[in-house]
Amino acid sequence: AKRDRRVDVPASSSGTILLFYKYFSEWAVDLLPVSDWFLSLCVQCSLRGKVKLAPEGINATLGGTQENVNRFIEEMEKNELFSEIDYKKSEGASSNFPDLRLRLVEEIVPLGLSLHQRRQYNNNHPNKYLSAEEFHKAVAEARVDPGVGIIDVRNFYESRIGRFEGAICPNTRKFKQFPEWLRQNAHSLARYHTLLTYCTGGIRCERADPFISETLAHNNVLMLQGGIHRYLERFPEGHFRGKNYVFDDRITNDFGGREVISSCNFCGRAWDQYSSCGRDKCFLLVLCCDDCQVQRQGKVYCCVDCQTFTECGSDSSSSSSHNFDRNRTCRCELLRPRYANADQFFQESSNTHLS
Repeated sequence: AKRDRRVDVPASSSGTILLFYKYFSEWAVDLLPVSDWFLSLCVQCSLRGKVKLAPEGINATLGGTQENVNRFIEEMEKNELFSEIDYKKSEGASSNFPDLRLRLVEEIVPLGLSLHQRRQYNNNHPNKYLSAEEFHKAVAEARVDPGVGIIDVRNFYESRIGRFEGAICPNTRKFKQFPEWLRQNAHSLARYHTLLTYCTGGIRCERADPFISETLAHNNVLMLQGGIHRYLERFPEGHFRGKNYVFDDRITNDFGGREVISSCNFCGRAWDQYSSCGRDKCFLLVLCCDDCQVQRQGKVYCCVDCQTFTECGSDSSSSSSHNFDRNRTCRCELLRPRYANADQFFQESSNTHLS
């Protein structure tokens, strides 16, 4: 079976973005008929988006008109495999995605777990959930109780533009780097009698929480049910600061205009709109304000390494000091693992960014 399938679906200019996931109670062994049925339903409902399907579950973000989204949910509820899903809706459209893409994968959020661990987590590790209201109270308690820690299990570029007050924000670029970050910081985390975790919609906490409990031998790890999305629906002016990063071309879902807590890499101006690094194959997101974009003629790089390669590395007449391997890890990626918290990296490594 083809593991990466793309379908061209007509775009809608307005409507709803749908975020959802489910870990199956029974392992889905034969994914081909499941993926065929799901793709067919999406096409019938004129939905675009990104879908990951694995034997352990499904992870999807889809966009379409309100009517088609509702029809899609109705049909999904009729399928026992996809019943009882918590669908999170926000303003958007199918035009926020280039097409409909479904990938067959091993893990719907790649943490690098073994098959045994994934099966065990699905069946034998019931997570402890906090509603938005309960989490709101717990974050307030963490401000006065040093024994309560808050871990943002997302990546650094997400937490940089939005996070809960007092949260520990790992310096990870990918979720599969979280286990190593946790092991490196296990001693520091041992001080907390309670650990609160959160992510965008809940899916990463579903995997992170049992891994944290197992790795730290910690019995009181509590996740925000429904993630930041559900919290901001209930508490738009609560303990979350900044904007909620999302994985479509909207980039953020600010729930009605929120404060800017991040700044331009180059001039320090308050800014939270990302640009992509100009080096081919880097893909790192860079905060660069409009004025700095103009100064750089639209050529934005995450660090000196990427600028050097792009401007000199492909030029055969360049001096040997400018030789740069296209696939080499750039300075940003080399420095970041030294820092336990993403904020430390950005505060102490300004010399890795171009002035």
